[in-house]
This record gives sequence, structure tokens and C-alpha cells, in this order.
Amino acid sequence: MTAALLVGLLATGVIVLWHGHRVRRLADARLADLLSIADAAPVREEPRRAIQPFPPRYRVAVPATGVLTAAALWLLVGLPVVVAAAFGCLFAVLAHLVEDYRGEQQAAAIEAQLAAAIYLMVGSLRAGASLLAAFESA
Repeated sequence: MTAALLVGLLATGVIVLWHGHRVRRLADARLADLLSIADAAPVREEPRRAIQPFPPRYRVAVPATGVLTAAALWLLVGLPVVVAAAFGCLFAVLAHLVEDYRGEQQAAAIEAQLAAAIYLMVGSLRAGASLLAAFESA
């Protein structure tokens, strides 16, 4: 039962990734047709740099916590699968709440520091300092 579920999840993941790649390739082909690019040599794509959000979010940590907790309770402690899965969901929700709280605290700290720096720059500019001097004082 468990092996069949894992194989099904793996097959679903492969299908989703394949479909995303196929849709992207078709969209690129349609765009090339729309722009009338004739026999252009295929350009090798540079790896895209993703802009990291601040504060950094750990999206994989939440489900990993739930899965690892459920697996540990099922395999090591010997709880029934349903109970272990329930505890795994509970731990995943708690991990999400902790991660969300941590992110909000970091964002609030940065916002407070940014506000203080802006007030300091405004004060410097009103006192007659140049823009560069105001930046340096902040």
C-alpha cells in the first residue's frame, strides 16, 4: 500500500514536471511564430537567477518536518499509520507557524531599521547636508 502510494506520488511529480516543460516549450514556439523569427539558431538559455525574498523562506522545511515526524513515529515508535500521519500534519502546521512568525519578526526589524534610516536622512537633508552626506550618515 505504502509503496504504491509512493510510486503514484513520484509518477505524478514526473508528469507535472514534464507538462510544465512541454507548456514552456510550446509557449516559446508560439512566441517565436508571433514575432516572426525565421530560422533563428536556438539560443542556449542562461540559468535564471531568482531574486531571493527577504527574509529567506524555507518552504521545503514545513512538509519535510511533517513527513519526517510521521515516518519516525510510524517506523521507530510503532504507531499506526493514521495516527503517525495525524501527528505529522500537526508538526507540519506547527513548523509553518514557527517559520511564519520568524519571518514576520525579521521583516518587522528591517522595516523599523529602514524607517529610522529614512528619518535620519530627512533630518540631515533639512539641516542642509548634501544627499551623499545624508546617505553616509544613515
